[in-house]
Amino acid sequence: RRPSEPAESRPRLGVTLQPLTDQLGEFLGVPSKKGVLIASVVSGSASAGKLKSGDVVISADGKSVDTPEALSRAVREKSGGPLVLKVIRDKKEITVSVDLPGEEGKGLKL
Repeated sequence: RRPSEPAESRPRLGVTLQPLTDQLGEFLGVPSKKGVLIASVVSGSASAGKLKSGDVVISADGKSVDTPEALSRAVREKSGGPLVLKVIRDKKEITVSVDLPGEEGKGLKL
């Protein structure tokens, strides 16, 4: 993050991420062994109650996610509203929609 960007103005998922190793991917039942492991979820964040530690995010808004940077980029590119994530939880693929807070000052100016 650039220091000039205030944290509050960017949509935040509210999770701590870890890269997924092949061993972890196999253990957690991720078919392609590609994805990003959710290490923790910040209580009160957009993800609270939707994502949990141990979830593996494999795509965001239809784009594959295989590194923490790829998920961060997907969150940054979203100006607010629902971010649709494909997640592996308990060895099953589920879809989770997280409503990201919108950015201030990004409204359409006519």
